[in-house]
Amino acid sequence: MPDGNLLKVIDGAHLDCQVKTHPSLKSAMHLLPENALVSGEDTIPGLISSPTGDVLLRPQLLKTTPFTLDRLTISLQPSLEKFESLLLQLINADCQNT
Repeated sequence: MPDGNLLKVIDGAHLDCQVKTHPSLKSAMHLLPENALVSGEDTIPGLISSPTGDVLLRPQLLKTTPFTLDRLTISLQPSLEKFESLLLQLINADCQNT
């Protein structure tokens, strides 16, 4: 067994695990990705930090502030045109190599 391994084999033993949602987190489930495992020490955007250091003991949502954005432009790179152009170049190069 390599050094640093905290698990060791115990003959005849087995471990049963069950994954459940935390009942007090139901109001904050929309803040977490599906099937994400979190601990109380994790920073979870949208939840108020806890003075005890465990945000999951009594999770409290941050207050939301609605607002409107006008003239918002978002540019994602590469653009769809550049992506299509690069994809066609790669396909053509692949066809020429076969």
